[in-house]
Amino acid sequence: MSLLQLEAVQTDIGQFHILQDVSLTVPEGGVTVLLGRNGAGKTTTLRTIMGLAPAKAGTVEFRGHDLAHLPPHQIARLGLGYVPEDRGVFTQLTVEENLRIAARGRDLRRKDQRLDRVYELFPDLRTAWKRRAGNLSGGQQQMLAIARGLINENSMLLIDEPSKGLAPVVIEHLAGALRRISKQATVLLVEQNFALAAAIGDHYFIIDDGRTVHHGEMTDLINDAELKQKYLGVAS
Repeated sequence: MSLLQLEAVQTDIGQFHILQDVSLTVPEGGVTVLLGRNGAGKTTTLRTIMGLAPAKAGTVEFRGHDLAHLPPHQIARLGLGYVPEDRGVFTQLTVEENLRIAARGRDLRRKDQRLDRVYELFPDLRTAWKRRAGNLSGGQQQMLAIARGLINENSMLLIDEPSKGLAPVVIEHLAGALRRISKQATVLLVEQNFALAAAIGDHYFIIDDGRTVHHGEMTDLINDAELKQKYLGVAS
């Protein structure tokens, strides 16, 4: 079943025509990975879905809702969480304050249940509960950024480059957390680290120069050396 669908999407950033023809269908459940070289348009695709860089042409639908003309806060209320590449945490606020700001609704019991889920995935955040986000390590800040997307009952998370700048041991822990998250919410992941993408991805789409050029099952891409070299620069 399709959860998110983009059809022939075009998006401009200032005078630049970034997305020229992006089409993708994300099934419900698991991890779909958006791949491509730097500057291909992956981040702009996520921002277009969230209404932060509105499409000038094409359609964006989530659970049958047309997102094209909705502001970001209304899109978020439909159950879409966004974890940006720069993590976007409030560095002067504590872990607790970051999560409370992100939480929607007034049902405190359900918030506590979701917080327990966050602690289970990222135990470090319980320890750092009263620490300022700016004093956390890069890995802990990434955990907090993802936790903010989980504190609400989002059915889908858009996660942009979560492994960027992290040590291998932290990336390994992150991979395990993303696998567990994908059992609770559908994940659309932008990731340059192909090893991580291959380890957790179920499906993939490749964007090249603002256009969707290939898609399929991740297991097929793993075994396609020519395709990986052509569009991702990944050697066998």
